[in-house]
Amino acid sequence: QGVSDGLKRLIGMALTLTDGSAPAEADTIFTMSALLGAITLSRLINDAPLSEHILDVVKGRIAEQSAAPQKKAKAAAKTRRTAARA
Repeated sequence: QGVSDGLKRLIGMALTLTDGSAPAEADTIFTMSALLGAITLSRLINDAPLSEHILDVVKGRIAEQSAAPQKKAKAAAKTRRTAARA
C-alpha cells in the first residue's frame, strides 16, 4: 500500500508540471516507468559499460520524446505565419 500511495503522489506531482491531460498523464507514466526500469536494470547487472549504455539509451529516448511536441509546435506556428502572409 505504501509504495502504491507514494507512486500515486509522485505521478500527481509530476502532472502538476503538465497540462493535466490524459496524453500528458500517459507520457508522465511512461517516462517514470522508463527511468525507474533503466535505473533498476543498470544497478542489477555487474557490467559497468552495459549499465551506462542502458542509462544512456533511455536518457536519449526520453529526450527525443520530449523534443517531439516542441518540434511539432514550432512547425505548426511556422505554417500559420506563412499562411497569414499569403
